[in-house]
Amino acid sequence: MVHLKNYREAGIAAEQQGGFVQWLPRHAVMFYPRSKRLMVTFDNMKSRESPAPVYPWGHQFVADNGWSHLGIMMIARNDWFRHKTLWEYLEVLKKAGLFAAFDEVVFYGSSMGGYGALAYASLSPGARVVALTPQTSLDPNVAPFEDRYPGAYRRGNWSGPYADAVDGAASAHQVCVIADPFFEMDVAHIARLPQHNLTWLKCPHMEHQATRILHNMGVLGSIVEPACRGDISEERFNRLLSGARATKPSARLLIRSAIQKGHYGLAKQALHAVEDAHPEWRFSPLWRNLRQAQQGGEAH
Repeated sequence: MVHLKNYREAGIAAEQQGGFVQWLPRHAVMFYPRSKRLMVTFDNMKSRESPAPVYPWGHQFVADNGWSHLGIMMIARNDWFRHKTLWEYLEVLKKAGLFAAFDEVVFYGSSMGGYGALAYASLSPGARVVALTPQTSLDPNVAPFEDRYPGAYRRGNWSGPYADAVDGAASAHQVCVIADPFFEMDVAHIARLPQHNLTWLKCPHMEHQATRILHNMGVLGSIVEPACRGDISEERFNRLLSGARATKPSARLLIRSAIQKGHYGLAKQALHAVEDAHPEWRFSPLWRNLRQAQQGGEAH
């Protein structure tokens, strides 16, 4: 159970900084005024599990950059931001001129939050979107391939406005998506997006864990900051990725993914390289998984 008191400190901080907080039945909207660049962030699935006090997703990153922040928070069970009271309130903010008051507006989120960033971008036409491993819809009539979140689909109202993230993406000046080009479910969502304004930064073999892996590698902020400014390219992204400091959890995830996909030679090469670079790391279970996978392949 999520306790509303976990969010109180964040709301008080917003008001003390001259902003505001709006409590809705399933969501909280918090505004922290700083500069003329507005970051609109959306919680991801795990945000509610953070230890108290819970702040909007990306709060410290946005604050460190001195940007204004409108945080859309999920304070009840995850519904992919599909509740009438939320979109009606965000439209009130639009009519009041909140988005128009800024020189730049950036919508930012990961997974569920990536869906939110894309879907609600049309609140500020011409905005920029940065979305990590996003969905475009959970509606089986719109995205019949998506079957990972049946509970969230049932909790959400998919008949109202902003339901299809493709429409929001079409209104943006630029859409930057960060996702694994080999993870079929995420690729299917990205294939639905308009191509004219899309930059796809590809992180192979990270599957739907790209946000966590990039964070563990110490490069998430270095990627997202220029992406939010519209100053990222595939070449720059690849340089950051290749120069990143790998961590044991991220290396384990990548090697496990290679084994599951049948890239046994690549997995073996990576295991040798990682253990040579980090003798203190032990990957005995992965070596065992690799041998079993190879034997299973030979049996067939």
